[in-house]
Amino acid sequence: MRKGKEIIKRAAALAEWILLASCLLFILLCFFPKLARIEVGVIKSGSMEPSIQTGSLLYFKRQPGETVCPGDVAVFAAGSGLTAHRVQCVYKEKQQILTKGDNNDSADAAPVPFRAVQGKALFAVPGLGYVFSFLQSHRRDCFAVFFSVMILKAVVKYGKIGKDKKCS
Repeated sequence: MRKGKEIIKRAAALAEWILLASCLLFILLCFFPKLARIEVGVIKSGSMEPSIQTGSLLYFKRQPGETVCPGDVAVFAAGSGLTAHRVQCVYKEKQQILTKGDNNDSADAAPVPFRAVQGKALFAVPGLGYVFSFLQSHRRDCFAVFFSVMILKAVVKYGKIGKDKKCS
């Protein structure tokens, strides 16, 4: 009986640490980059593999299109989202760049105007994009679970739930 209670206690403590770590990860992923003026995006296709894997979280610094150079990974507006491809050529007189995904056979069909460039990639963390997307899309649920668990923990630890106190 005592061993069962000890296992439950340890499992609850582990669950609490996992929940706390998840919340801290969410805060680091969402708010810290913004403070450093770094943007984040999730890589949704394999066009940049193996350099940048699908599901990676891409961190990029906002900068104008005229500052990117061949070899840089530019992040630019394309359709309803953002695309990250390697710069092949810079046409300063036309104010355009030609890009290509590392995994694509040929360069992109249309050059990208400087005004569409959002910035230059700094680094990518493989797999973290999936976590980021989940946390972003379930933000309210994550906070609700976190605060519910913390309130329950406080009630159990400091409230009347638990061992009954003997009166003298």
